[in-house]
Order: sequence, then C-alpha cells, then structure tokens
Amino acid sequence: GKAGITKSNQAKRKTFDEEGGKSASPQNQNKEGAPAGEARPSKPKLDISGMKPLPLKKAEESSSPAPPPAGARPKISLDISKTVGLPREQTEQQQRMEKLKRYESECTKVRDWVFVSGIKVAENRELLKGVGITHVVNCAGITTPDFFPESFSYMTLFINDEPSANLIPHMYDVLDFMEGARAG
Repeated sequence: GKAGITKSNQAKRKTFDEEGGKSASPQNQNKEGAPAGEARPSKPKLDISGMKPLPLKKAEESSSPAPPPAGARPKISLDISKTVGLPREQTEQQQRMEKLKRYESECTKVRDWVFVSGIKVAENRELLKGVGITHVVNCAGITTPDFFPESFSYMTLFINDEPSANLIPHMYDVLDFMEGARAG
C-alpha cells in the first residue's frame, strides 16, 4: 500500500472506528498516517533476490543522454565569449575624443584664406597643397613638429592643448603672420 499503511493497519482503523473510538480523520492521525495512539506501521521490505542486474552501457555506446530525473532543473550554460569587444558605456572624455577623431582628418575652411585642422592634416603635404595652403600656424609646438618646413612657412607656438590655455598673448603675432601670408 501507499504511505506506509498496510492492509492490516487499514483493518485496525476500521475496527477502531466501529467500536466508537477516536476517528481516523487527519486531525486524529500521527505523522505516519496511523490513528493517534497507534504504533508506527512497519514499511514493507522489497525482495530483490530473483532480480538480475542489467548490463551498464558505456558512454560511447549510448545513443542519447539519459533524461534528467523528474523535477530536476535543466542545466543552463552562460557563454560570455561573444560579449568580448562589445561597446561599453563611454565616459564624457571618451565621447569628446571620439568626436575629435571624426574630424581629425578634415581641413575645415573658416574663410577663403583661413583653414583649421589637426595633426592628421598637418602631416599630409598633398592635402595642404591641394587646398592652397602656403603658411601654417602650429599651435601645438610642444607635441607636434613643423612637418614640411621646406614646403610651407611656419609660425610655431608652444601652447598646451587644454581648456585653460591662454591664447590672448599670441593673438597679435598670429594676426601679423596671417596678414603677411595674405599679402604674399
């Protein structure tokens, strides 16, 4: 029988109820399901003397994996190998650097006779000549050399490239250099 109750225990319950004793309702049962006050029923023993063991299959002989036990959770694997190289959230400084990179190879026309650019343009002789540049104001002389002194006239300033750099002391000299280039 199920739940550890044998036929003899069921008969005892029936007799106990018929004699006007305590009911065998769930309130009047002990943990094992027997009426309160009764001894715990014995579990039936399994006789396996006549059984033959089954041969075990080797892993390579098995055509499919054994099914998981009932109620078992399936194994979940997490493959993070494809996350390598994905963009992460950028800091404000990284975003600024990204913007600057987009324009580093552009020679931006401010006036017919004034262009602004970065180092990528300053080191490209063909591009400079292609837009008609003859004079170059190198504001980053600390970190950037005058690349083509034989091809262009340079005015080199040694200014730190930072927001707090004071450009005012250099303005009159730069304007004189630019006017000389225009008068050419």
